[in-house]
Amino acid sequence: MSDTILNVPRRDFLAGLAAAGAGVFAPVAAFASTLDDSRFRVKPDEKWLDSLTGKYKQVFDMPNPTHGLGVVHIRNYLKAWKDNYNLEHPQVNAVGTLYYMTIPLGFTDPMWAKYKLGEAIKETDATTNAFAVRNIYQKADPGASTLSIKGIANWPADTSMEALQKKGTLFIMCNNALNFWAMNVASATNQTMEAVRAEFLAHLVPGVVVVPAMVMAVDQAQAKGCSYMRMA
Repeated sequence: MSDTILNVPRRDFLAGLAAAGAGVFAPVAAFASTLDDSRFRVKPDEKWLDSLTGKYKQVFDMPNPTHGLGVVHIRNYLKAWKDNYNLEHPQVNAVGTLYYMTIPLGFTDPMWAKYKLGEAIKETDATTNAFAVRNIYQKADPGASTLSIKGIANWPADTSMEALQKKGTLFIMCNNALNFWAMNVASATNQTMEAVRAEFLAHLVPGVVVVPAMVMAVDQAQAKGCSYMRMA
């Protein structure tokens, strides 16, 4: 088997699954076959696009978590419009993309604990100084002024996905990337892809929208007038 999967170094992709029995990854050909399998598709739903009615709107392209840099950029974008022009949702719209290594950000705590997703994407819980076994992006701890993401700074509590959603931010998840994760987690844990995919979908962070393909969704958002900002 190749040392890369869809050009992703094996040592980097789903590394945290080693503790859960990883080491076997689906060949590219096997993944490619799912793209033609109707069981693993989602029906296009453009309601999220219809909600992009603001004069100012931007897509934040987040292929990697980078210890919170993506979500803090969304937070700062919304804050800048509010502080400087007194504009907020629905006049201002933000869209965060979940694909590649940010797919786990769209799952609730049980998936992080079961599949060691914090280790898979190299994200540390600042309260334990260990790889996160809960979604440290979803919301701040009760009463906390900062998130539990360990990175270059202590991000304010209103950087959480939950807080950003309350300010009108949309988070969209790529179905192709979801399927890729489901296939590899299934292979690593001796389950079926159907079972893991169904489990992931049952544990989506509330409000996250699964789109058929991120490459198409970004184009659709730009056709709605969104500007584009690439995150690291």
